[in-house]
Amino acid sequence: MSIVFKNGTHLIPAIGRYTGSFTNAQLVLNDFIAKNDVSIEGNGLMALLSVKGKDHIIFYVTYGKLFRAFNIEESDVDLLANHIRAGGQDPIQDVEQIGVSTILAEFKNKIKTVTINSEASEVANSLVINIETALQKYIADADVTAFKKQVKASVDAAAPILERDLTWGDYLINMLKNIFNAVAAVVTFGHVEGFFATKTPDSFTAAAELNNLLQTAEESVAPTIPF
Repeated sequence: MSIVFKNGTHLIPAIGRYTGSFTNAQLVLNDFIAKNDVSIEGNGLMALLSVKGKDHIIFYVTYGKLFRAFNIEESDVDLLANHIRAGGQDPIQDVEQIGVSTILAEFKNKIKTVTINSEASEVANSLVINIETALQKYIADADVTAFKKQVKASVDAAAPILERDLTWGDYLINMLKNIFNAVAAVVTFGHVEGFFATKTPDSFTAAAELNNLLQTAEESVAPTIPF
């Protein structure tokens, strides 16, 4: 079974490092192509792939490179394939919504289980609303950079008060990491993992670490799929 693009091009990706189900991978990739603005020029050795108006130059097309270009996490492929077989209308959107909704549900429960003053409570609940708004916009336009900037602005505004009153700086940074992962943003966090492991009770230190983390995330998006 090959990957079929709307211009009639048939492509069988190389295996690369992908170790999952090829049947599920082909189903998910073909479903994404059918539902989105995707085109390709070239062949399996070198191709110009356009995804929602963004061009990617790919040398030696593999399953993994297509997943990254489509912002699909390989760990989600089986879930997406099952959703497609069950008749789901938009599996990519559902995975994003389920992931972020779960993270925000945990945050809401955290807010409810602690005694906080009215200012901190208002700030925490406003942060939830702002992230939900950013998610809906991201699902509508698939603009990862705009999503990260909107979430960054919301967390920047909330972090000083939530760290000052509740020492939640660490929690906010970890929550942000999980949200970015849930929407399959093209971000590599490995080299800044220490930010998540370090306790930072000082609000200014936490804010600085948060800003550095997000700056790194924003700069990591690249149009060319790596080998």
